[in-house]
Amino acid sequence: MSDDDFNNGFGSLGGEAIEEHNKVRAKVLLEGTEFKLRCDKCNKALVVTAPWGELIVLGQGLLPPNRSWRHDKFNGCFMPNNACSCHEDIRLGITPDECNKHIRSGIAAGFLNGQEVAARVARIQQQLGQRG
Repeated sequence: MSDDDFNNGFGSLGGEAIEEHNKVRAKVLLEGTEFKLRCDKCNKALVVTAPWGELIVLGQGLLPPNRSWRHDKFNGCFMPNNACSCHEDIRLGITPDECNKHIRSGIAAGFLNGQEVAARVARIQQQLGQRG
């Protein structure tokens, strides 16, 4: 790797290596959506599972009451409120639209009941209306 590669923004990882490092794999499971990624700092393999209940709340643009996620205003997404064992924040960011996409996948896979999801979303919206 030449100095020009660093000056062009490639750093020490270029081409396919950076794509593999930044890849996040999502898989719909019975308990929720599982995300597999690597730590930015130590490159350790990480697995984050977002339970269906949390995805439903996040899909409405809200934080779950258990504080397992935080809102990143700069990037406009939700991120796990957790860190790797090396103390680096987990860089997984998901938007409400992505959460809803995973929920639709869970319904299609038979892991969720669409009517129950709709009822839960209606309750969340009703609670928001009562606050305002």
